[in-house]
Amino acid sequence: MNSHLTLPPELTIYTVGELLPTMLQALSSQPASPTDATEREAITALSLDAAPVTQIDTAGLQLLQAMALHCAKLALPLSFLNPSARLCAAAEAMGMTDLRACLLAQECTA
Repeated sequence: MNSHLTLPPELTIYTVGELLPTMLQALSSQPASPTDATEREAITALSLDAAPVTQIDTAGLQLLQAMALHCAKLALPLSFLNPSARLCAAAEAMGMTDLRACLLAQECTA
């Protein structure tokens, strides 16, 4: 099963606080660390629809970076669906090359 979240158009310091609980809830049902093949199969992928993002600041970028790092730690596949040009440009402008690479590849890996 693939968990899917749609990011809001505004991903700024004013909205990340509202989005964080939703993102955490999507991760809360995940096992902390899979130990056998059965548990690994139970882990769902997380996809973030990033197309709607038209405004983003460093708080929004930090939230996405933290989510990517946390998913990598859990070995949980994370994908970004159709990241907006504004989102990719913001990650590049801030020098967040790892996040920008994830956005352009539309997936993050450990």
